[in-house]
Amino acid sequence: MYAVVCTDVNDYVNWQCDLLAYSWARAGQRGELVRLVCAPSAVEVPNQEHTRVVRIPAGESDDGYIPLQRLLSLRAWLETERPEGAVLILDPDCVFRAAVAIEASPGAPVGQSWVDYRPSPPSQAVTWPALIHTEDLGPLLPRWIDLTRAIHAATHRWESDMTALVSAAAASGLRFSIEQLAAFVGWPDEVVGRAPIVHYCQDVADRDGRVVWAKREYQPWQPVEGGGRVKYRYCADLLSILNEFAALKRRE
Repeated sequence: MYAVVCTDVNDYVNWQCDLLAYSWARAGQRGELVRLVCAPSAVEVPNQEHTRVVRIPAGESDDGYIPLQRLLSLRAWLETERPEGAVLILDPDCVFRAAVAIEASPGAPVGQSWVDYRPSPPSQAVTWPALIHTEDLGPLLPRWIDLTRAIHAATHRWESDMTALVSAAAASGLRFSIEQLAAFVGWPDEVVGRAPIVHYCQDVADRDGRVVWAKREYQPWQPVEGGGRVKYRYCADLLSILNEFAALKRRE
């Protein structure tokens, strides 16, 4: 299994990737953690613990829509390295609470249910983390890229690449097994509370709706208080792992 995250290089994303790598190793996740870094040759790419960092030369335009670079980087990686196996597609703002033990063979991808999305026309509301074999990912990417460009040009919505995955999979006849792989912050405990990954795409709030922690304002590696008051149990786990790693970084 290749757990793959695609980024550029900046301090904001670097600390997220450091935390992701720590949680990946802490969970005992099998396989390899790969960070695809889109950067010109003059930019130094980070050397990261537990992670194989692969430079993806800046090439085809992302049309000013940064999430499209994930898909272009994945395509470049498949064409250059020709990996064989299951790819666990991640965002940098993910933390492993436990290892992902699910398998994905050719023709049998696994994806996270997009809990609050109702596609029209009706189709599988699937998003990432997604576990998909390279034999399926390679043929899917051209349609996924084209649809992402078209949807973003028409709507300018930040989740255009997510919507495009739903449409590309449907058009390709690719059916995902739906599993609760990740709790997106804000989704109900009773639906995703047992997921092995927490995706902190939104602010962590307490039971009264007050923000306890927000990734956009976080200063690495400060301790975070209020984990016992958070609304969702998986958020308490997220902040516990963050504080654990932050304490290690402060001692360093």
